[in-house]
Amino acid sequence: AAGFEHAAGAGTVWILRRLNPDGREVWCDRWPGSTIYNDARADRVIAGTDGGVLVAGHGLAGPWPDYDWIIRRYRTSGEAEWTQVITGAGGGADIPRALAPVPGGGVLVAGGETDGPGKMEDVGDFQPVPL
Repeated sequence: AAGFEHAAGAGTVWILRRLNPDGREVWCDRWPGSTIYNDARADRVIAGTDGGVLVAGHGLAGPWPDYDWIIRRYRTSGEAEWTQVITGAGGGADIPRALAPVPGGGVLVAGGETDGPGKMEDVGDFQPVPL
């Protein structure tokens, strides 16, 4: 399960919980847990073939509406393997809307970006990263 929560002293953080088949929590990650992004939200989650997890979300990088795409890969243990930040050209609200695996081990991330306060443009960005 993924989403976000308001954390004291850390703004809004995204939260990712892995549950076992009985519904018990196996691990939980709250990110960023600092002031790097004072508003971070997990938007989409997919499972990798190795049991890892890939999350696409967005975080507020500067003054509103400067949101960036955040793509994060977790190992089966819940440990973050890597984090990739994608900043749109205009410094506006960049928010991923879809996440899907592609043949050959990559992932397709699609979403929207703005050039500041204004109209959201739908874009797609192929990110060849291992699941």
